[in-house]
Amino acid sequence: GCELARGLVAFGRLGAMFGSMFRSVVRGAQRVGSAVRHAPSVGQRAAVAGGVAAAAVAVALGGSAGVAHLGEFESCDAIGDGLKGEFWKARHKNVNVVELESEVMQIMMTQLRSKDLSDQGFVLLAERVAFFVIEHALAALPTKEMTVETVYGHKYTGLAHDDSIKLCGVGVAEDGGQMLSVLTKIRPDMPVAHMQINRGTRHLSIIPQITDIYERTCILLCPVMKSGQTALDAVARLLKAGVEEENIVLVAITGGPGAMDRLAKTYPKLTV
Repeated sequence: GCELARGLVAFGRLGAMFGSMFRSVVRGAQRVGSAVRHAPSVGQRAAVAGGVAAAAVAVALGGSAGVAHLGEFESCDAIGDGLKGEFWKARHKNVNVVELESEVMQIMMTQLRSKDLSDQGFVLLAERVAFFVIEHALAALPTKEMTVETVYGHKYTGLAHDDSIKLCGVGVAEDGGQMLSVLTKIRPDMPVAHMQINRGTRHLSIIPQITDIYERTCILLCPVMKSGQTALDAVARLLKAGVEEENIVLVAITGGPGAMDRLAKTYPKLTV
């Protein structure tokens, strides 16, 4: 009984954390041409809109609202396939869309968008998505060949991250801070900090200070990018702290096409 109670408390905390982080991703919006309208909640989750995969563009980016409703959309349809997709990737060489490359991610994002997904399933799947995206970002960092010995005395040669590259993690605002818990499970030795935003002045402060942040490759966690302005501000704040642009890896769960355009154009050395 005590073990069950502790498990339920832990699950409740996890649900609260990931529920708030993904609420703006998968609840209460549907695509309406170049605008986004609020939709009735079905089981408190509506079909996703707002992201590269969903191809929804916020009103601030999409211009005028009021165009025809689109009843369905497909994975990454804002990017397109064939020649259109190749042109998009050529213009966004520093943007890696996991959903384009991974059927696993396509399956998970399809499940997340389903109104039939239970609340318990939503919480567990949200954590899997966060783990998957962060692992994908870390895998893009430089590696080196490494040989280890198995418990049976055999030699195994594989890959390991380059120890000479010092890493740190920075979560932007509340949502990014919640993703830090996933990052620290993967790399518990990595120093992390929160980037807090003063909504009135748009001033960003990093708490606690990572004194040698300018020497590190920074994993910047910004889960949901609509216009991309918060991400742009966060990158600018890291540059001001001395971090090199090419040493910033921005990790997002979803990002509107306009946000991707702005990031690729403004910071071409940044990895998204």
